[in-house]
Amino acid sequence: MKKIKNIFIALIVSVIFSCSFVLSACGNNNNTNTNDAMLESTEETTKTTQSATNVKNAISSITTDETEVFNNAQYTIIYADGVLSVNGEDMDTDSESETYGQVIINENVIATKTTSKKGNVTITILKGGNWEFRANSGYTGNIDINADGDINLLFDTQIITGQTSINSEYIYTAHLFYSGETTLSYSGKKVIDNGSSNAIILTILDGANVSVNNNSGAHTSDNKNAISSDSGIVINGTGVLNINSEKTAIKADGIVKILGTTINILNAGYYTSESDQEGHGIKGESINLLNANIIISGAGKDGLHAELTDEDSTAFTYNNGFVYAEGTTLTIAGVNGDGVYGDSFVYIVSGTYNITTTTHMITATSSSSSYFTRSSSASTTFSGISSNYSKKASDEIRSNYSSYYSLATSTKGIKVGEIDYDVTTNDVTTAVKANVSEHNYLIYIVGGTFTINTFDDAI
Repeated sequence: MKKIKNIFIALIVSVIFSCSFVLSACGNNNNTNTNDAMLESTEETTKTTQSATNVKNAISSITTDETEVFNNAQYTIIYADGVLSVNGEDMDTDSESETYGQVIINENVIATKTTSKKGNVTITILKGGNWEFRANSGYTGNIDINADGDINLLFDTQIITGQTSINSEYIYTAHLFYSGETTLSYSGKKVIDNGSSNAIILTILDGANVSVNNNSGAHTSDNKNAISSDSGIVINGTGVLNINSEKTAIKADGIVKILGTTINILNAGYYTSESDQEGHGIKGESINLLNANIIISGAGKDGLHAELTDEDSTAFTYNNGFVYAEGTTLTIAGVNGDGVYGDSFVYIVSGTYNITTTTHMITATSSSSSYFTRSSSASTTFSGISSNYSKKASDEIRSNYSSYYSLATSTKGIKVGEIDYDVTTNDVTTAVKANVSEHNYLIYIVGGTFTINTFDDAI
C-alpha cells in the first residue's frame, strides 16, 4: 500500500495539553515524540479550521440512540426438553424422524424441522411486536425474522447453537435484546446476519455478558463474519459483548455505531502471510464510537476499518469512510494490519487509545518502499518496535535487494487516505488504489491520551 507523504494532522488542544502522544514511528527510531505534528503557517491553520468545520458537519447527524428498556413480551417462544412452545402451542422436536418439513404452529410463527435429528428447528417469526425467546437448557436451531412490523426480541440467559437472521425482504426494524449470561455460537457460519436494508439494533442490557463465537479454526477465504449486516449496525447498552470470529467480528455495509457498550474481540480472522490474511476487528462504511470500551486482542488485518462501499466512491468524501470516536477507551493489540484505518478521515474528540500492531518482515525486492537490515537473531514477526532492525535509505540500495527486508503489510497506528476501487475499460477491470487529496486534513484530534507502539508509522 502506498504511503501518503502529505498528511496534515490537526491537533486542537487547550492551554493545558489534553492530548499526549507516546509514539514509536518508522524503523528503529525508538525516541518518544510528543505532540510533534504542529501547523507551520497561517495558510495551513486556515485550511485546518475549514476542514475541522467540514468534519464536524459530517458527523453532526450522529445520534446517541439511547438504550430502550424491553417491555413485557406479547409473544413467548419456549424450548425445553425437546418441546417448542409458542404462546402455549407445542411442537415436539425431540423425536427422530427421517421425514421433516414445514410445520405451521400458529399464525405468528412457522417452525421448520431442518433435519431428522432431535431439535434442529428453524423458527420464522411472522408477527411484529415484543417477543421473548427462552431456552435455558440449550437450543440448536435458527431464528429467522420476516415479520409484518417492527420487532423487539429478547434473549434472556440462553445457550443457542444456530443463526439469528433478518430476512432480506424485511422492511422494518429488528431490535435484539440480550440479558444475563448468553452464549450464541454457529461454527463456520454467521451468528447474527442482517439481510435487511434497515440497520439492526443490538442492545446488551446492563449486567449482561454475551458471547458470540463462530470460529471453526479454518483459514480460508470462505470464512464468515460473526456479526454481519447488509446495512448498518447499532450496538448499545452497558453490558459486555465478547466475540471470537473466524473472520471480521463485526461487519456492516453501512455505519457501525457503538454506544456505551463494552466489546471484547478475542479474535477476528487470521494471518498466515501477506497474501493470506482475513478479518478486521470492526469494519463498516463508517465507524462511530461514543463512550464505548473496545478491546481487540487479535485480527488478521486492521483493528478498526472504515471503507467506502459505494462503487461510485473514487475520491475523498466527508460523508462516509471515516472513524469517529468520543469518550471511548480503545485497546488494540495483536492486529496484523493498521490499528485504526479510515478511507477519508479519522476524528477523535476524547478518550484513551492504546494501540500495538504486529509487524511481519519479508525479503525486499526492487519495488519495496523501504529497506531494513536486521541482526542475525531477529524474528521476522514481532509486536511494537524492534531494535533488531535498522532502516536504510532507499538511494543507498543499488543492488542485491534480497539481502534486505521490508514490511509485509501496513501496520500503522492510525492511518487514513487510500481508497480502493475498480475501473473497467473495454471489459477489462483494473483495481486502483487512490490517495486522497493532500488538500484535505484527514486526521483531526481534539483531545485524548494516545499510546501507540508500532514499528511502522504511529500516525
